[in-house]
Amino acid sequence: MVEIIAALEGMFAEKGAGRVEMPPKPGIHTRPDAFIHAMPAYIPALAAAGMNVVLVARRAPLLAALSDELARRHGTETLVVAADLSKPNAAARIKSQVEAKGVRIRLLVNNAGAGRMGRFEGTRTFTVNVDPLIGSMTNFRIYSQRYEIAVNPAVPGTMPEIRHAFLHFLLDPFPFDDRADVDSKRYLLNYAVKAPRLPELYKYDIVSYVDECLVRAVELHLQHLSSGDLSSLLDRDDRDGYLMVRPIYYALDTYTRQAVPLNEYFPRLMKSIDVRKEGEREEQVVFSPADTASKGPAAPVESAADQMARWLDLGDQQIATQDAKGAIASFEHVLKLEPKNPRALYGLAIASALNGQGKRAHDLFTQIVQPPISTYADPSILSWSHVYLGRMNDLAGLRTRAVAEYHAALAVSGVFYSA
Repeated sequence: MVEIIAALEGMFAEKGAGRVEMPPKPGIHTRPDAFIHAMPAYIPALAAAGMNVVLVARRAPLLAALSDELARRHGTETLVVAADLSKPNAAARIKSQVEAKGVRIRLLVNNAGAGRMGRFEGTRTFTVNVDPLIGSMTNFRIYSQRYEIAVNPAVPGTMPEIRHAFLHFLLDPFPFDDRADVDSKRYLLNYAVKAPRLPELYKYDIVSYVDECLVRAVELHLQHLSSGDLSSLLDRDDRDGYLMVRPIYYALDTYTRQAVPLNEYFPRLMKSIDVRKEGEREEQVVFSPADTASKGPAAPVESAADQMARWLDLGDQQIATQDAKGAIASFEHVLKLEPKNPRALYGLAIASALNGQGKRAHDLFTQIVQPPISTYADPSILSWSHVYLGRMNDLAGLRTRAVAEYHAALAVSGVFYSA
């Protein structure tokens, strides 16, 4: 503790003397209550005084260049560890490498992180609502992390639909967490979109489409069907447009002989599907007309509001993974449905900035802070739009305008904790 206090006092002294390089922290806000900030700082005196350094970041060449500079200017010994702290077990691997070199860390400076403000509400739930008044229709809806299905106990045969909904609850995270491998099969969607029976929800969203096919394939495995019945049901899924049920089903045959959980095996499962061969097969499929399509498990009912929420959530996730172009497409899709949606405009502004489209981002933030949108936008969106306009003006050397934007951000009611 004495060493830590001394180190902190030394750093504050250097800062007070103006010998610390600490630029304003850059940051993006992937949604009104979330942030990803970088907080760089360089204190030459620490290196000059003989403190050796362990350098950790993703890009090894830049770390090597910095290591050479510290050695040349201050005679500092450095240990370079190239690692991405967003990856699982990265911290443990860094610790092992440092310990293997016999290095003891006296002072840890963490310059990067990601987090959410407010209450943690990441718990996923699955609820079955038994309601004798809903008639004969089973309703299955997904509200972000809440999965809900409503059934009438007087209607026979509802268990398959409950099972289908529960499998969505269990399996949805796999394709959504492995978007890169799923997206590599996007070409196959060119065949599925021609199926009259396939819901519009799946025709333009490869992740949701693969997700539904995965659920259906697992359902078939759970039924332990005869070869004849299996062939009949796979043919039914083909005719209805769920073309990837078949390759996923047979890939699951291999998985059942593995000693790993499905979430770990899923990327291998997707990689095992040969797009060329599967495309040749799918090209020969004859689809059922819409009016004679067979009845399968109920897909989630998606209202216009649900659809927009799904695209908004997808855009937020794409920003978090630095997929600027994907996020732009997602938010533009929402704006086609609701041109003045503040969250979509804000997300599109952030994505545009990530994509190097500074002027477009500036114009979008400006649109948010002006009437009529400013009169009904979420206070956090409004406040952070002013903040980003301030930062852009600062970068352009327009300090007076920047200060005015910062004051406007602070004046927004209800966001004192984040502004």
